[in-house]
Amino acid sequence: MIRLRRSSGPSLRRNANRSMARASSRSRPAEILLVPLLVPPLGAILMFLLPVLQSSIAAGLSTSAVPNLTDRAPTWSDLTSRILQTPTGTKLAEEANLRSRGLGPPHVDATLRLFDSTAATEEDVRVTFYRDAAGWCPYSQKVWIYLEEKRVPYKCRTVPLNAYGDKPAWYTRLVDGGALPAIELDGKVITESLDIIRLLEDQFPDFGPKMVPDDGYETTGEMAIDSLFRLEKELQSAWFSLVFYPVKDDALVKARDDFLDKLTQVDHALGSTSGPWFLDSSASPSVVDIQYISHMERIIASVLYWKGLEIRGTGQ
Repeated sequence: MIRLRRSSGPSLRRNANRSMARASSRSRPAEILLVPLLVPPLGAILMFLLPVLQSSIAAGLSTSAVPNLTDRAPTWSDLTSRILQTPTGTKLAEEANLRSRGLGPPHVDATLRLFDSTAATEEDVRVTFYRDAAGWCPYSQKVWIYLEEKRVPYKCRTVPLNAYGDKPAWYTRLVDGGALPAIELDGKVITESLDIIRLLEDQFPDFGPKMVPDDGYETTGEMAIDSLFRLEKELQSAWFSLVFYPVKDDALVKARDDFLDKLTQVDHALGSTSGPWFLDSSASPSVVDIQYISHMERIIASVLYWKGLEIRGTGQ
């Protein structure tokens, strides 16, 4: 779970300057050394090949002169058998067996999740979850985390994002515009990640921890949920301006400072609570935490890759 430690704004900027400077130095093109290709003269090649040709002629170019090569590579079934005899292979096989019955730990290949319920069967499952096949969509990830934390039984079907291919016709007929994520609950299709989470919280109140507080929830020392959602959108906007828009020079410095300012605000909001979550009274992640988690994972990786800006592991 992502937990940002509190850090001052100037400290963020000093670390940012050092990180971006290192990235800039690393990005300078290296010198290319051109090594001349040494080609032996034609006469030397012929002198090497002549004994080989004479030997072939003497052998009458018979097939007996060709060595008999035996394929000694193990078959796939042999490799599988060997792997299953290892501790890791045994564990993977056990997990695959559990997964086929809707049990075991979460897995990207799971198509049915019954968790540890012995009474539920596939026919009893009310929820079908449609997510992106690549496992990259942050909005699908929000619903995925929620279902796993709440342990609501569900079936799962994957659909490609537009960037990875056309969506199948059966899905575009089921979901208007082919939007992802989506769920089908008792035959009704719902889209939009937060709407899905709120609906599931209402329909499955006895499953797992309470993750959607009552409307208007706010206590001393905590920001209102709506304020935290607005801050998350503002952070997203600042992230996009820094990473995905073509800015440079003074505009790049401003975009970086705006991003770091928003990140500091998020850090302060998280640091104002006594526990690891955005809501002080939560003993487990809430919908607010889920909203931040999926985007923070991508933000931290992308600003490091594209701008050389280190966030994780720097005390920030």
